Amino acid sequence: MGDTIEWVDALEKETQRPREGGHLLAHSWLLLIIGLLSRRHGRDAGDSAVLPMRLGRVLSRMELFSAQSLRLPELARKAAMSERTFLRKFREATGFSPMDYLLRSRIRRAAELLTYDKSRLSVSEIASRCGFEDSNYFSRQFRKLMGVSPRGYRNRR
Repeated sequence: MGDTIEWVDALEKETQRPREGGHLLAHSWLLLIIGLLSRRHGRDAGDSAVLPMRLGRVLSRMELFSAQSLRLPELARKAAMSERTFLRKFREATGFSPMDYLLRSRIRRAAELLTYDKSRLSVSEIASRCGFEDSNYFSRQFRKLMGVSPRGYRNRR
């Protein structure tokens, strides 16, 4: 159990002080925690411990490839579930639909670029790198989730 507490502390540090690559490190800590808990849970529960690992694989894929087009059938297949079961289990585990989670992941990545990008990419370039085809849509979603425009966010940092 000591490992788990240390890993939760490391995860918390990465989320409290965003740094370049921090979202990837935080996600890695989360996957380690899920893996450890799944292993421990699996000792008592048999095959029911497989579900967190399946969802962990999908979450990892969504974080690593968030800028790419990810479709529900592909994600459900990766989790080895029907689409309906995948939607239900994903929402139970994260509190979001897969597409909402993906949107939030893209916005987190954009916020990181707006904060730490030394080359000062334009907002349109950041939108494109984070998987948004329309920079106006990106700006609206960023403002909705972060409470400020992308430019305003960059200027606050």
